[in-house]
Parts: sequence; structure tokens; C-alpha cells
Amino acid sequence: MAAVAQNSSFVKALAENTTLKSIPSQFTFATDSKASQSDSLPIIDFSLLTSPDPDQSCTVLADLDSACREWGFFILVNHGIPEKLLKAIIAASLEFFELPEEEKRRYEAKSASDPIKSGSGSLINAANQKVHLWRDFVKSYVHPEFNCPSEPQTLRY
Repeated sequence: MAAVAQNSSFVKALAENTTLKSIPSQFTFATDSKASQSDSLPIIDFSLLTSPDPDQSCTVLADLDSACREWGFFILVNHGIPEKLLKAIIAASLEFFELPEEEKRRYEAKSASDPIKSGSGSLINAANQKVHLWRDFVKSYVHPEFNCPSEPQTLRY
């Protein structure tokens, strides 16, 4: 188990490991004490941001502010992005994660300003220990320039 965690910085290898009996300690961390199992992610209705009713748009702006301050993220609904495009983006992203490790390593994050970066993410917890997150990611800046990994080609489209 330790060999898998040390030799692979990618979550996929851990998730697919058939001998893994428990989550390696470097992939666990205590959750925020304010959160509870009954808490759910904030939902922001994008269409209300442009509502002609000032009370409605003010309310959704306050909800957005609260979601960003308290959670750091939110679920965005009624954004107008076609379902077909969302599914295509997810499929192309999954293709990226199926690439050979050496291809994905070309985009390992070296600095915060890299226009394309991938990795599995980590953080330093309250006990000053490095903790790895249960995720793989690929990030691309698309404004004002479109940046995209060269493979898979479908990610460009």
C-alpha cells in the first residue's frame, strides 16, 4: 500500500488498486469542524444575477458572497451552457486522465502562473503535515488566450 502511494502521485492508481484495504494516511485529513453531514453545497442560480428585480439580484449576490466565503465553491445552475457541451468537456477531460503518466507529467504544476497544469493536489494541514487530496486535476487558462494540452485532441474542441 505504501509503495503505491509513494510511487504514484495520481489518485487513479490508488483507486484502481485491488490490494488496497484502507486509505493511506497521507490521503486523509480532518474536515472543517463547522461542517456537518447535513450541510449541502450552496446552489447559485445564475439567471437571477441578471434579474430585473433588484431585490432578487441582491439576494443572489449575497448568496454568492456567502458561498465563496463559507465554502469556497458552489453549484451553478441556469447558466445557459448546453448539456451537450458539458458532457463533451467531461468526456474529453476523462480522456486526458487516461493518457500515459509521462504525457500527463508534461503539465505538472511548476508555478501558479502556468497556463496549463495538472496533478493530484496536496495541502498542509493544521498539524503542518502534507496531505494529498483524493483528486486528479487539469486546469487551463482560457482568457484572454486559449491554452490547452496537446493531447487528447478532443479537449481542444
